[in-house]
Amino acid sequence: MTILGERLFTDDTRNLDRFGLLLLLCFASVTINGLIDLNAADQSAANALVRIVVSVVLGVTMMLAVSASGVARRPRLFADFVAIGSIVIAVLAAIGQLLTDSSEISGFAETRGVVWLIIAVASPLFVVRRIAHHDRVTSQTLLGALAAFLLIALAFNYAFLSFSTFISDYFFGTAQPTTSYMYFSLTTITTLGYGDLTAVPVFGRYLATTEAVVGQIFLVTFVARLVSLYGRARPRSDHEERKAERGDDDA
Repeated sequence: MTILGERLFTDDTRNLDRFGLLLLLCFASVTINGLIDLNAADQSAANALVRIVVSVVLGVTMMLAVSASGVARRPRLFADFVAIGSIVIAVLAAIGQLLTDSSEISGFAETRGVVWLIIAVASPLFVVRRIAHHDRVTSQTLLGALAAFLLIALAFNYAFLSFSTFISDYFFGTAQPTTSYMYFSLTTITTLGYGDLTAVPVFGRYLATTEAVVGQIFLVTFVARLVSLYGRARPRSDHEERKAERGDDDA
């Protein structure tokens, strides 16, 4: 296991532990997935450009997640190849959208979704592995934990989308834009459970409950533990030192 870890991970990467930037990109990716319908039938040039921008942002997010986690050169190059390949697919799909008279872009989700799912599932695992190996808890550790939480939501978003392309019925019982899947993932991982969207297939329900359990375990145990350790390790300010000295004098 140690040998495998040495082959897959290293501390010699350019963007190692840049979890602050990763968190910003995760927010951008979640926002984009929640606001832009990737399967919209609009064939305008503006819509095609938006699709390309969306794919670039998502690709850069996944690539930074892999790099910041200290993934070794060879597996990192493979992940970058997959991410860049998915961006190329998105660009080709957008060009095809402009050149065709079809009102439906049916192959976009199938081609793109599975590729993103592979990267999206691996990314939070890499980030969690990296921050778990920090010698001490720093602000970057906490930022990495928050980024991993959003990456988990993104991973399940793509899991829902990918699963929906392989079933004959609708995932939510009726046709929904892709934005609904990101919304459903966020409300599930935070256990808000508004009830306006519900997974209909049995396996879809299993995925949803799995996300809720994973999200709560991650927040209640992993993130809470990191915050606790960070508070203990944080050096006291001058004001806190003077307050402590006054307390000793009073005693």
